Amino acid sequence: MKYKLAAADLDGTLLDRSSQITDATVAAVKAAQEAGLVFTICTGRAQSTVVMGYIERLGLSCPVITYNGAMLIKPDGETVYRRDLEDADAVEAYEAGTERGTDMIVWADNKLYFSKITRETAFYRTFYPDADLTVIGAPDEIYDIVKRGITKIIYVSSPELTDDNQRFVDEHFARGIVGFRSSPNYIELVHKDVSKGEALLRLAEYYGVPRELTVAFGDEKNDIPMIEAAGLGVAMANAVPELKAVADYVTLSNAEDGVAAALYEMLAGRL
Repeated sequence: MKYKLAAADLDGTLLDRSSQITDATVAAVKAAQEAGLVFTICTGRAQSTVVMGYIERLGLSCPVITYNGAMLIKPDGETVYRRDLEDADAVEAYEAGTERGTDMIVWADNKLYFSKITRETAFYRTFYPDADLTVIGAPDEIYDIVKRGITKIIYVSSPELTDDNQRFVDEHFARGIVGFRSSPNYIELVHKDVSKGEALLRLAEYYGVPRELTVAFGDEKNDIPMIEAAGLGVAMANAVPELKAVADYVTLSNAEDGVAAALYEMLAGRL
């Protein structure tokens, strides 16, 4: 096995269409681990019982990348690295969302906040059924929440309006915030220094692994920095065209155990 560290996105990448990790993928990950590869998860999701379930299924012992790179967390819950939004930037982003009438999801100190309950935010809740949830009342309540450290804010909208939210974020928050589309409905706002790519490099440094011996697997636009940062960037067959354009290799889709297929290519020395 040439490579020493690999990080895989969850949704649309490591998970199948039923949001499960198949037995075939588990077997491939374990074979790669036995060959000396440190394999981890790199997700936009927060720390949660659901994510912990995936960690346990894969038998991971290394830090996992959460919040699109804003946190590195060990399986036992210890935080290795955390980068929250600056307080003023978080307040500005929330107030701007309020003025635009945008529904928002806020993560602060691993606790979940909604600007209001809607069909979209209620669906998001299903991914974090055990998270502490508070519905924000008056907009100025954000001043109390920000004291806990806001890791990310998500602008929620219909797919038709998400591009408009992206343009707004790019035009108004260049100073301290980066925003990226993580799904057809979400624009996620994090500190400008946060990305999956930066987190992968930080984890590589943690293990003393050169960049050229790292691998990244992804499918969405928020995975692009990780694909570009890795020594080998692997796109899923179901990936967006923008990610495929910067990848070094395209594997099978997430419905066809594409991560497993690429890992076996690596084990065989063909990648």
